[in-house]
Amino acid sequence: MPGVGTRRDITINRHFPVLLDISRLISRVHLPQMTGIDRVEMAYLDWGMSSDAPFHAVVRLVDSVAVLDRQGVHQILDRLMGRVEWGTKDLRAFAGLKLPDLRRRAEADVRRIAVAKIKEDQVGDIALGDAIYLNVGHFIQSRKFLLSFSGLKVHLVHDLIPLDYPQFQKSGTVPKFEADMRRVAAVSDLILSNSKATADRVAEVFGSWGSVAPVSVAHLGVSFPHFERKATISKAPYFIAIGTIEPRKNYDFLLDLWEELAGDPDRWPPHLHIVGRDGWADKALFRRLKVAETKGWLSIHSDIDDAQLWSLLSGSGGLLFPSHAEGFGLPGLEAKALGIPVICPELDVHKELLGDYPVYASTTDRYQWITAIQRLVDRSKTRSDIQSDGRLNDVPIWSDHFRTITAEIEKLR
Repeated sequence: MPGVGTRRDITINRHFPVLLDISRLISRVHLPQMTGIDRVEMAYLDWGMSSDAPFHAVVRLVDSVAVLDRQGVHQILDRLMGRVEWGTKDLRAFAGLKLPDLRRRAEADVRRIAVAKIKEDQVGDIALGDAIYLNVGHFIQSRKFLLSFSGLKVHLVHDLIPLDYPQFQKSGTVPKFEADMRRVAAVSDLILSNSKATADRVAEVFGSWGSVAPVSVAHLGVSFPHFERKATISKAPYFIAIGTIEPRKNYDFLLDLWEELAGDPDRWPPHLHIVGRDGWADKALFRRLKVAETKGWLSIHSDIDDAQLWSLLSGSGGLLFPSHAEGFGLPGLEAKALGIPVICPELDVHKELLGDYPVYASTTDRYQWITAIQRLVDRSKTRSDIQSDGRLNDVPIWSDHFRTITAEIEKLR
């Protein structure tokens, strides 16, 4: 999971100590691409390190819990960003033989660098002052851990999609997700949400479980990597879809559209780029994708970095975003930051964050999508520039996010 040079515009200082949970980042070091939630945890890691106030990180390992001080976090950050190679496996790494090799190497480095290695119910024994425990990665610690920590506990909930749309989830994952969220509801002193749409749903569900923790909205920021900007090639405009390949992202719908376009000799389809790693999906979808790649109008990118993604997005005729549900919808904001058109269904979160910027189209109406795509093809042939400054396009930035969460935490202290 090597990072790239990314500008997060984090300018808000803090005056309270933080214990940030980075278990998710360590658990996913073997994967080639970061998800949206991974990026959020990385942004919080940058924010924590940007202040002089005390900062520690905690990682749940296969056999223990490790605590890192600021110097240790810096060493781990170097590895996460690809500036330093992960080390060799230690003896304890063999306790996790089923884990990917790179993750076992990462956990070994965490053990070597940690200032404390403890059992999950001993975190309260570590001298962390009045640190705020922050978990923003949906990688929820055990009840023993959470009850052992005596300070304020803050969780960021990105969505409750597994509860609301169980039909789009991998078999067996919904009960675990619900158990995790029930722990969050039971122990949190503050719950953060990435959108009002998510916050309203969290307040409703958690309230029904007896939670009295306040729920605050803090829109996530859009990060701007250093990338090579492209202008759309007028003779061959292309479109892009971004997101893990799974049923919720509705890639079947895009394949239906492109197959219909390909069947019309007067409307040979523009090229479609899908950027996302394989998630869980039935074999039929993966077969369709493989067949489509042989037709000449589809390319799948499962291992490109942020700079390559933004370069590809910046030259596209538009972002196609037909998801059934989203908690935040970061790709839409990234496209808006670049002035790239967006076609998406009229989800509450899109209306909240994108306003009237996208072309809204129902995923039950293929004709509406095909018409919108054709209009963007025509527009791409005459477009000669792109919007380069996201602030001009009114997208949220990280300094605003951290200003909000800092103020909310200060209210509790």
